[in-house]
Amino acid sequence: MRSVPSFILYALLLFPVVVSGCKTESATSTHDHAELGETKVEEEFERGPHGGRLLTSGPLSLEVTIFEKNEPPKFHVYAFKEETPLNPASVVLHLTLTRIGHQVDTISFVPDQDYLKSAQIIYEPHSFESHIRAEFEGKTYEWDYSSYEGRTTLTPEVVTSQGIVVEEAESKLIEELLEVRGEIRAVSRGISHLSPRFSGILLEAKHHTGDFVKEGEILALIESNESLRPFQLRAPISGVIMEEHAVAGESIASSDTIYVIADLTQVWGDFRVYPNDLEKVKRGQKITVRVEGVSLPLHSSISYIAPYADERTRAVVVRAVISNTDGLLRPGLFAGATIIVDEKPVSVAVKKTALQTFRDWNVVFRNVGDTFEIAPVTLGRSDAIWVEIKEGLLPGMRYVSDNSFLLKADILKSGATHDH
Repeated sequence: MRSVPSFILYALLLFPVVVSGCKTESATSTHDHAELGETKVEEEFERGPHGGRLLTSGPLSLEVTIFEKNEPPKFHVYAFKEETPLNPASVVLHLTLTRIGHQVDTISFVPDQDYLKSAQIIYEPHSFESHIRAEFEGKTYEWDYSSYEGRTTLTPEVVTSQGIVVEEAESKLIEELLEVRGEIRAVSRGISHLSPRFSGILLEAKHHTGDFVKEGEILALIESNESLRPFQLRAPISGVIMEEHAVAGESIASSDTIYVIADLTQVWGDFRVYPNDLEKVKRGQKITVRVEGVSLPLHSSISYIAPYADERTRAVVVRAVISNTDGLLRPGLFAGATIIVDEKPVSVAVKKTALQTFRDWNVVFRNVGDTFEIAPVTLGRSDAIWVEIKEGLLPGMRYVSDNSFLLKADILKSGATHDH
């Protein structure tokens, strides 16, 4: 069995504090996944007394850790000469981190207690290629290593076969939506209540409830009580007979309503809005109506808001006029609707289907070339399709909009995660 170097044993006694570190790995380390691609996973490396990566060149050794307990993550680097811990002020340290998309972070260090502490916060994910340069006793020492988290590599063929969709983050209008319920009603100005001009006896009813009639079409023949001659009762509008009160041989007064005809080429969608939401609703706002049995949503706008509330429910009726040329919308049907009560532009938005959770973050998967990697994001406003990204993505960055769960599953299966 390999013996533990004496300087490590010495350091363990001298510095017993435990520091959380990043799991890191060689840039050439890959893990084959038949389902997707190659996922970067951890490769064993020599560790120092604080659990970090141990780098050695000649007499100088550096132990690189990331500390993030109760504070934002920063590098803590411990220096040793041969087997002896060094005063951190005796080493000048510089570090560059190259992230996905060739973003370079330049990190400087200051002495702090028994280690060198990065002056900059090391933002998540801790996934990058690292180059360290140390100046000690007039000499320069350099190291390169890679540490990946939440990263995988996919060929274009795999991306296509798995149905993974990549789009660019861009500005969008985010809609604030209000869901309402109501019913379909006939338009009142399109309803005709038809009575005869003279009292008499109904000789013949030519049409009945449910029939469609054209304007001017004969509906019934009536014998006048005054002239004893028949006259015709004609349709004043085109529409559907909603009600019929006509039986042959029946005596009819001029005040009787024989037929009720409704023009249903347009109908009303009347919806209930309750007091908490009423101030959001305005005339002219767009509304999308859904009716059971009608496959496609129907688009209209708010044309009327009642000036009074229902005494029982306290709801206020808002109305949209809906085209019904195919006759599928029948008065009395229940309906649901979505009102767009507000629209605001946002600088960066992604599809909601892109969102995944990774550790305790909301993430999307960035794409650069064949590489896919988590990007922790701060979310803002959202609607049925889009969600605002306040931090974590810039306009034009490519991200996985559909089937991103396949990438998450591949990374979790490979174990390519971060040690916290």
